[in-house]
Amino acid sequence: MRQWLLAILLSITSVFAHAVDVGGQAPRFKMPGPRGEVALSKSQGQVVLVNFWASWCGPCRKELPELESLYQQHKDKGFTIIGVNIDKERKNADQFIAKFRLSYPIGYDPESKIISAYKGKAMPTSYLLGRDGKVKKIFLGYTKKKFPKMRDDILAEIAR
Repeated sequence: MRQWLLAILLSITSVFAHAVDVGGQAPRFKMPGPRGEVALSKSQGQVVLVNFWASWCGPCRKELPELESLYQQHKDKGFTIIGVNIDKERKNADQFIAKFRLSYPIGYDPESKIISAYKGKAMPTSYLLGRDGKVKKIFLGYTKKKFPKMRDDILAEIAR
């Protein structure tokens, strides 16, 4: 019994030890997207919001238009968004990209490898990365009420 409990504790500890935390370096990734390969390394030196979303996620549907607006307003200031879609079927992601006219880079992660590397815990989940590639903030979920704080945190990071 003791060994079993120790094994469980060690496995839980190892999961949290490798979680992406504020202040840590963001895991690099690349993935296919509707407009070609999307890679975190292509955004080096920029403030990046890595946003994990899915077509079946109700809060994502509300957040995506706000993110597109934020991207359009600040993309010329060294800010970008990288959308990471976790749908199993690309057509579902493509329909949302078209519906919301998303112009920022978006890639497909149907096997959830990237979100697993980031240890995403909610849908949507976003990671704000500074120009140094380190995680500055983590945003879990979405509500209309929480979005202004997220926007303010992003703008503060852009201004640094």
